Amino acid sequence: MGNLLRKIGKIIPIPLFPAILFLLFFYAYPLVRMLRTSVYDPTLTFDNYSRFINTPAYPSVLLNTFEISIVVTLLCLILGYPLAYLLSNQSPRVAGILMVFVLLPFFTSILVRNYAWMVLLASNGVFNQILIRSGIISTPLKLMFNRFGVVVAMTHVMLPWMVLPLYSVMVRIDRNLTKAASNLGAGPFRSFQRVFLPLSMPGVIAGSMLVLIFGLGFFVTPSVLGSPRDTMIGQLVLMNTKLLNWGFASTMAVVLLILTLIILVIGNKFVGFGQIAGAVTLSEDISAIPESPKKTKKKAPIRRRTLKGSSFYSRTWNNPKIFNWIGKYLKNIAIIFSKLLEAPVNLVLRYRKVLLWMVCICILIFLILPILIVVPISFSSAMFLTFPPPGFSLQWYEKYFTNRTWISATLLSFRVAIITMILAITLATPAAIAFARRDFRLKTVLYTFILTPLIVPEVIIGLAVYFLMAEISLVDTSTGLILGHTVFALPPAIIVIGAALQSFDWSLERAAMSLGADRIRTLFKVTIPIIFPAILTAGLFAFLRSFDELVMALMIGGIRATMILRKMWEGIREEINPTIASVSTLLILLTIIMMILLGIVGSRRNR
Repeated sequence: MGNLLRKIGKIIPIPLFPAILFLLFFYAYPLVRMLRTSVYDPTLTFDNYSRFINTPAYPSVLLNTFEISIVVTLLCLILGYPLAYLLSNQSPRVAGILMVFVLLPFFTSILVRNYAWMVLLASNGVFNQILIRSGIISTPLKLMFNRFGVVVAMTHVMLPWMVLPLYSVMVRIDRNLTKAASNLGAGPFRSFQRVFLPLSMPGVIAGSMLVLIFGLGFFVTPSVLGSPRDTMIGQLVLMNTKLLNWGFASTMAVVLLILTLIILVIGNKFVGFGQIAGAVTLSEDISAIPESPKKTKKKAPIRRRTLKGSSFYSRTWNNPKIFNWIGKYLKNIAIIFSKLLEAPVNLVLRYRKVLLWMVCICILIFLILPILIVVPISFSSAMFLTFPPPGFSLQWYEKYFTNRTWISATLLSFRVAIITMILAITLATPAAIAFARRDFRLKTVLYTFILTPLIVPEVIIGLAVYFLMAEISLVDTSTGLILGHTVFALPPAIIVIGAALQSFDWSLERAAMSLGADRIRTLFKVTIPIIFPAILTAGLFAFLRSFDELVMALMIGGIRATMILRKMWEGIREEINPTIASVSTLLILLTIIMMILLGIVGSRRNR
């Protein structure tokens, strides 16, 4: 038996088994089963795919999805690049203060942010009332239930996903390179164009891929802010699931999955899958597989294996040939525009720092204002949505705290999030240690497999897990919600703990064992106490991930297992009243508390 375990351990370490088996059963198997459902109805058939292709409405929805996602990606890049550039050029203290304006929306529930935009863009919302009272317009503008509202709200939701990978790349660029270019005669614009911009391209690609992929699977924003003409494919997946049209829902999910894989293959060619997946969390150096402390033979240098392109200074981006194919098509156009824009560009360069700050302050206001505008509305004395509030009142908080349905949904959300957190770190800790301590044949493959739930659109995973939970009778149960949430919470937990283990001094373990401690005692007396801040950070991430999970709440939850986000979703879809604002304010407060805890844990971890 011992020899068998050692042979298995050379392929997959035993501590990695629980996490891998969990993801295989609750993630990989449901995806395969979803693929089978799309072609078996009940016998082998491609009628669902034929219906999707031949019905004009569905290709039109797919085109809508691509159009909206591409526009949002471009807007996020236009807004995110200058903001990330400004942050990367500030001192750690100033960058940390400014980063709060990025992280608060990042951690705040997506449903809260969409509700905030409903408050801002409604006919009697904040923007229209300001324009009417200032005399600019006489009748309200139609700012929501159209493409404009969807694009604006999606850009707000997705902008942090663009800023974070851009910042993580830009902050590591050696500024001496741009200084050297200036010393050689290059002006600010040319040194930026020839030096900084190419070096920042991994962040551009990683952020753009993330925003585009997540945009393809979006359903919340178009559902609450869009019109029927702005329907996206994620909405159809959810709608057909609720109609029990599982075969056709699976077909659309498979189409979306194929599109996601195509984008990932393209992204992997340029920056690597690890760079894209690594941008999903906030830990540094997480896109590389944790290296083993043990030396390996030259014939099989496994410890040096990393996901392709995960290193920042990837040789792909040091090769200027990558950009030749872009340059040869744009060179002539660029020459014409450079002559036309020479005078304006010189003016911008002269006052570039002031203009950069002005632009970035506007972007930060765009990020934070929709969230903060909800807070005063929650204290409104009016019986309907209006801004500014005519008076101060706690009536909507009273309605929330005296409503048994709301309180029950809140308590269930806390219970599910806490148990998900415990389960995630229980599975993630031994898995992360196994990745960091051991070299084995399937290391790269398994680590890539663990990262995939971070990238695959939530609506796809939610549908696949829903089919499994229906098969084992766990739909509308807290157990089903916990298992579904853990699928999303486990990968970032492994990554965060693995990042801490990259700087772990493994000689401490060997010293403990040389003094007579066995492996189990060494683990609990030495390893875990040292990396405990990272484990706690992973747990807080898992808690937030579970508490903010809407897809599983809609698909797996039900009458008996209604989470607070599902209750909010139903309230937003049925009516817009300040009770939702009071709940949103409480969720924002919870987000701020969790961010403070993450900051405290992070500072102790650094010490």
